[in-house]
Amino acid sequence: MKSKKIILIIWCFAFSQFSFSENFTPNEPKLFVYYFHATSRCPIDLAIEKTAEETVKKYFQNELKNQTILFQSIDYDDNYNRELVIKYKPFGSSLMLIDANNTSSIKDFTDFAYKNVEEHPEKLTELLVKEIKTYIE
Repeated sequence: MKSKKIILIIWCFAFSQFSFSENFTPNEPKLFVYYFHATSRCPIDLAIEKTAEETVKKYFQNELKNQTILFQSIDYDDNYNRELVIKYKPFGSSLMLIDANNTSSIKDFTDFAYKNVEEHPEKLTELLVKEIKTYIE
C-alpha cells in the first residue's frame, strides 16, 4: 500500500511539472521559416542558419512560443525530410519564408543571406525582421 502512495505522489508531481502553463495558447502557424542545408556545411551556411535562428528567437519570442511562427533547420540529405525537400525544392542551402496559409507563397532570401551574412549580418537580421512582420501583423 505504501508503494502505491509513493507512485501516486510521484505521478502527481510529474504531471504538475509537465502540464501546460496558463499563458500557452497554441495558434495555427502563419509562417514557416525554413533553412534547408546539406549534412556537411561550410562556415557561411552555418552563419546563415545561426543568424536566421537568432533573429527569430530574439525578435519573435512570443510568436515562437505560441507557434505563430515555426523555425526549422532542415537537412535536405536526410530522407526523413524528403517530403519537404520535394515540396519546396531548395537549390542547395536555402533560407525561405513560407506563408502557412498559402504554401506556394515562398520568399527566398538565400542570395541576400550569402551576400551579407559574413560582413553585414545585421542587414540579414533587419530584412528578416521586416519581412516576418508582414506575415504576422
